[in-house]
Order: sequence, then C-alpha cells, then structure tokens
Amino acid sequence: MEWIKSLIDFYFYGQQEEAVERLEKVLSQLSISDMNYLQVSNTLFNFYYDIGDLTRFDEIRETLEYQVNQLNLNTLEELELFIKFNYNVCRYLWLQNNIEEAITKITTTIKQCQAYRTTYLLADLYLLMGNVSKDFSSKISVKEYFETAHFLYKLDENMSMALKVEHYIANMAE
Repeated sequence: MEWIKSLIDFYFYGQQEEAVERLEKVLSQLSISDMNYLQVSNTLFNFYYDIGDLTRFDEIRETLEYQVNQLNLNTLEELELFIKFNYNVCRYLWLQNNIEEAITKITTTIKQCQAYRTTYLLADLYLLMGNVSKDFSSKISVKEYFETAHFLYKLDENMSMALKVEHYIANMAE
C-alpha cells in the first residue's frame, strides 16, 4: 500500500522527497531476496533518476542488476520484472547518451523477450531502439524499428501508442 501511495505522491502530487523517503523506509523492512524488495527497488531506482540523484541511482542499479540477474525467470512476475528493469536501464543509458551500451542492452532484452515468447514491453523496446539509432542509422532501419513497435502496439490494442508512433512515422517521411 505504501508503494502505491509513493507512486501517487511522486507522479501525481509532485511530493518527490516524501515518496522517496517512504519507499526507502519500506525497503529497509524487506528482505533483499523478497520479490517485493526488487519491485520497490525498481521504483526507487526510477525515482532517484527522476530527481537527479545519480549517486543513489547508480548504487541501487548495481544491487538491482545483480539481484535481477539471479532470478530464474520461472514465473511471469520474475520475467516481467527482469524485462521492466532492463527496459528502464536501456532508457536511462539512452538519456545519458551512452548509445553503445544502450544498443547492447536493448538487443539483449529483445532477445530475452523472444526466447520467452513474450511481448511484454517489446513494443517499447523497439520504439526505444528507433530513438537510440535515429541520429546515426539509416532512415530505413530506424523506420523498421518504429514500424515493429507500431505493429506490436496494435497487437496489444494500445491504440494511443500505435497512433503516436504512426504519426511519428508519417512525419519521418516528410
């Protein structure tokens, strides 16, 4: 319950400091091997980046990366956490202009999705690959990433994102 309250406080009410403190308190009460610990840590990971606390962001990233890589991925919850965490890392690598590492991480995460036959965040990963590569890759390759994302959003019946990507693709042609 505190986790949800923190999300609402952080994103809806803009009470970032309170939300971070609440999650840190929740985290201190959980065991590192608990799945809830990893879920809360992933949220805190995002919070630290969003408030610009890159020192704590990097600290929690190391811990989370180790723990997430230890998951067996036998349950849907574990698989989705693995994909979500790696997507977040990919996004932050891109935002920090660490393009080479972002490409490697995105590619690896897409392969994991394919290996486990899941489309969870797959459209987002292809969209991110399009954004990461648009400044140096051929227009055709970039468009293919966006078209794949568009197709996957339509498959998931996420019409809002499908239309946004479609609009972006149309603007690319101009």
